[in-house]
Amino acid sequence: MDQHKIKNLENDPEAGKKVLEYLGSSNPDLTVYEFCKTLKTPEIKRLDIVKELLEHLSVPSSSNVYV
Repeated sequence: MDQHKIKNLENDPEAGKKVLEYLGSSNPDLTVYEFCKTLKTPEIKRLDIVKELLEHLSVPSSSNVYV
C-alpha cells in the first residue's frame, strides 16, 4: 500500500476493514500467521491486532511454529 493510501486511512473509521480488503486482493495467499508475524515486528508492533487475530490462527499440530 502506498503512502498516499495509508495517509487517507488515518481518520477512517473503517481503516481496518479497508486494510484487510487490500491485503486479501493484493496478497490472497497471506496467512493469518504471516500477517501476525509482520504485525509483531519492532517497526509495527501492533500487538493489539495480533491479540484480536489469535482466534483465527491455526497451525498444523505437527508444526513446531509458535506465535
